[in-house]
Amino acid sequence: MSGKTVIFGLILILIGLIFFGQTTGMYFVSINLVLPIVLIVVGIWLIVRKKKQIDQVRVQTVMDNFAAGERQSSTGTADTASPDTDSFAEKQASKDFSAGPYQTSPRVAETPNRDPRGGLKYSKSFGDMYIDCKGISLENIEVSSFMGDIELKLHGGALSRGLNRIVISGFIGDARVYLPKGMAFFTQCSNFIGDIDLEDKRTSGFSNNVEMRSVDYESAESKVYIAINSFLGDIRVRIM
Repeated sequence: MSGKTVIFGLILILIGLIFFGQTTGMYFVSINLVLPIVLIVVGIWLIVRKKKQIDQVRVQTVMDNFAAGERQSSTGTADTASPDTDSFAEKQASKDFSAGPYQTSPRVAETPNRDPRGGLKYSKSFGDMYIDCKGISLENIEVSSFMGDIELKLHGGALSRGLNRIVISGFIGDARVYLPKGMAFFTQCSNFIGDIDLEDKRTSGFSNNVEMRSVDYESAESKVYIAINSFLGDIRVRIM
């Protein structure tokens, strides 16, 4: 998430504390504390999670610089380009089953449930979701998460003839979708708070709605429609 998310997290904590004082009068506890406590917990979770993500990128960047220095000393060539943190983080996120500096084992792709109509459903209440579509049908996929990031890679997925449909819904957390070059697509993205980044289209703040389509979408025999909806979190779509 961007730095704006930290601010929103602090706002949630502040609102929660205000409700806490008004509800209790600082003298008693009642069932009305549920909402402010949830706001406080969500705000703290957002800040801690953001800090951990930044620390991971920094540590990995240092490791990458060290490895580049080792290569330079062995080959005698200089690498003058300094790594861009956001670009590096994006490259790391786009790797198949990549292991971050705090991961002891490779990521494991989520296992879908098949609904009676033949579609695939991925669902999780808490925790990040990594979905690798290699070798599976993209005809009808639904992804839902209450709290946690969603990462979806369409590389190697099988497009059925006609329109394929993918719907991603999240309450709190980022959503990242990676499409292979040459895939005909149309994506509609919306969130209440956060950033939306669709290649050359970017927006941030409140109540965002952005859409993008490939130039060959209308004429393609096989194409995919992707809807991404989130309450609090960033949305990013990349072609790579």
